[in-house]
Amino acid sequence: MQAAVKLADFTMGQADILRKAMSKKDEEAMEKQRQLFTKGAVARKIPLAKAEKIFDEIAKFAGYGFNKSHSASYAIVSFQTAYLKANFPLEYYAALLTSEVNNAEKVGIYVDEIRKSGFDLQPPDINLCQTKFTVHENKIYFALSAIKNVGGGAADSFIKEREKNGAFKSLQDFCNRVDLRIANKEVVESLILSGSFDCFGLKRLKLSRMAEDAVFSAQKNQEIQESGQDFLFENMSEQMQKIYPDEEYPEDRLLSFEKKLLGIYLSGHPLVKYEEQMKRFVSNNILSLREAKDGSTVTLGGIINRLDLKTTKKNERMAILTLEDLGGVVEVVVFPKLFERVNRYLAEEALVIVKGRLDFEDGSAENTEEKGTPKIIAEDILLLEDAQGRLYKKAHIKIITLGLEDSVLDGLRKNLTLYDGKGSCQVFLHFFKNTEQLEDILETPIKISPNPELIGYIESNFGEGSIWFSE
Repeated sequence: MQAAVKLADFTMGQADILRKAMSKKDEEAMEKQRQLFTKGAVARKIPLAKAEKIFDEIAKFAGYGFNKSHSASYAIVSFQTAYLKANFPLEYYAALLTSEVNNAEKVGIYVDEIRKSGFDLQPPDINLCQTKFTVHENKIYFALSAIKNVGGGAADSFIKEREKNGAFKSLQDFCNRVDLRIANKEVVESLILSGSFDCFGLKRLKLSRMAEDAVFSAQKNQEIQESGQDFLFENMSEQMQKIYPDEEYPEDRLLSFEKKLLGIYLSGHPLVKYEEQMKRFVSNNILSLREAKDGSTVTLGGIINRLDLKTTKKNERMAILTLEDLGGVVEVVVFPKLFERVNRYLAEEALVIVKGRLDFEDGSAENTEEKGTPKIIAEDILLLEDAQGRLYKKAHIKIITLGLEDSVLDGLRKNLTLYDGKGSCQVFLHFFKNTEQLEDILETPIKISPNPELIGYIESNFGEGSIWFSE
C-alpha cells in the first residue's frame, strides 16, 4: 500500500482497493489496478517498463505474502514451540491435545505421533485425570472433559470432590459422592465405557450392568440424607458385585466404545490385527495421499468410521463415508451407480478396501505444499474378507536356489497343494540364483487365496516379502 502511495500517487483509500483486489485474486480488478498504477508511476517520471515490473512484484503478494513483523512473530513461536517439544515433550503434547480437544482428526494425528515418539497416552482414569490432558508419572493422561457426554463442568465437579474427600473407591462410591444432576446414568455409562473406572478393578461389561442400580441407590441415599434420616444403603457395591457375573465385552466392542466416546481408538485399534493383510491389497496409506498425483488411482484399506447417506437431485441414493486407517482419515464419495452395487455392506465399523480416483478439493494439484484436502472418488469398494479373491489374480513366490534344501521346497509344494482351489490367485514361482539374479519363472496351475497362515509359512521359510500378489 505504501509503494502504491509513494510511487503511483495513490491515496490510502485507493491503495486499500488494490489490497482487496489482491486478496480476492480478482483478475479483472487487478488489471484495472495495473493501469492506474502504471499511469500514476509514469506521471512521477518512472519509466513504464520499470513501473510494470514493480507492479508485477507487488502482485506476487496475491499468491502468498506477508510483512516482516508477521514473519518474525511466526519465527519466535516456531523457536519457542521447538524448544518446548525438545525439552518438555510430554507437557508439549498434552497442551497440543488440549488445544485440539474438539478436533478428532487432529487428535488422531497427534496421538499417532506421540506413539511413534515412544510416549504413552493413557486412557482416562477418574482418580488420576484432570479436566485437560495432563502428565502423570511420565505418561500423558486423557482429559475427562474430552469424553463424550461428560464435558468441562462435570469434569471440574468430579475433580473438586476427589481433591476434597480423596480418591473414588468404587462405582457406588463415585455415585454416592457426586452431584447426580450432573452425573446422570448417561454420564456414568460414558465414564465406564471410556475406561475411566478401570481403576476399580472390574470389567466394563460388569460395571455397565451395575450402573443403573448404582445411580438409583445413590439417588435414594442422597434423598434420605437431604430428608435428615439416618438410614443409608451400606455396602451396596459389595452386594452388587455378587449379583452380576464377571464378564467383559468382546475386544472389538470395547474399541468401538472408545472410538465413540473418545474420538479415537486409544487402548488398541481394530485394524492392527489386519495390518499385514491390508498391506498386500493397498497402494497407499492415507497419510501418503498428499504425495500422490491428483487424479491418480489409489487403493486404500481401512475402517468406515462415519457413513452419511445422501439423495441426489435425480432422487438417487449415494453416500459419503469417512475411511480411517492406522495413520489418518479421508473422505470417500460413493456415487449412485456404485452405491447401488455396494450399499448392502456399507456400514460404520465395516473393514473395507476402497479403490478410487484421488481428488484434491482445493489448492494446487502440482505443489505438495499447496495441495488442498484429499478425497477419494470411489470406483470400487470391497469388504476386506471378500477382497482376497477379487483384487488379485496372481500370487508370486520368490525362491532363492542358492543353498536351498529339497525338504524346504517339498514343504512348499505340500502347503500349496493343501491350499490349492481355495482362491483365484494363480501361483507363479520366481527362482533366483541370489537376491538379485532371476533364473526362471514357473507358471503353476495352483490357485490360492492370500491366506494369512499360508503367507506366514512362506515368509518364515523363504524370507519376509517373498510372496506378493498382483492383478
